[in-house]
Amino acid sequence: MKKLLNSIKLIAVLTPVLSLGLMTGVAHAAGTATYSLVQSGNSVSIYEDSGSTAVNTVDAELAYGGSQPVSVSTAGSPFTSCTSSTSSSVVCFVPNTSVTGSQLVATLNYSGGSSTQVNLSQGSMIVSQTPAADIWDHASGSGSFSFAAPAPAPVRAAPVATTTTTPTTPTTPAVKADSTKNNDNKNTKLIVSSTAVKNNTSRIIDTYIVLIVLLVAAVAYEARRRMVLSKEAALAGTYKLASSKKGAKSKATSVSKSASTKKAASKK
Repeated sequence: MKKLLNSIKLIAVLTPVLSLGLMTGVAHAAGTATYSLVQSGNSVSIYEDSGSTAVNTVDAELAYGGSQPVSVSTAGSPFTSCTSSTSSSVVCFVPNTSVTGSQLVATLNYSGGSSTQVNLSQGSMIVSQTPAADIWDHASGSGSFSFAAPAPAPVRAAPVATTTTTPTTPTTPAVKADSTKNNDNKNTKLIVSSTAVKNNTSRIIDTYIVLIVLLVAAVAYEARRRMVLSKEAALAGTYKLASSKKGAKSKATSVSKSASTKKAASKK
């Protein structure tokens, strides 16, 4: 019954292979082809080796005794057409041709820090091209693997604070001067002070002179302004008086004319 199920499974796998035609059954004699598992870093590659026998189909049924792969890849394998490429089953074939020797089937990728036991179950096959038969030895293809955890990121040490020391300028020792030099210095200071006093006195006198001149000019300007205002007021009074006299004269003339007119009217 088991052989019958495997035969039916193989027929379904080989249907796309036109070069083989329609399959009605597959022999399951003890074969010489093998499966092998090779670890590289955090990956396990599955290889089949048929020696000089041409094969065109592989069926790797996988079981695990630990962590399962995070991904499965068939990149780089000559078995390019796949009906399944999962972590539990990889079924692929070579379209219109066959291969011999050791060939990559698939690669199982694991996360770091995990471990696993990988086994190919008895349902797996390596199928020859002519005649179409399962030639896997049904014994090879298992192994235990451990995958290293990724190295921790390096811890950067905190920068060490450095103190910059400012060099101290050496102090020049004081030199004691003799009495002659001290007296000369005193005399020079007295002369300089006397000259400064004279200069300050001269500046003060000049300032007072300027202030007096400005004050005299201000007084003269104010006197002239008042004189002008007085003349303007006198002229305004004279003009007002003349206007008043002229108005009175005009009024008298008007009254005289009115009287003459009335007198003439009464005579008529």
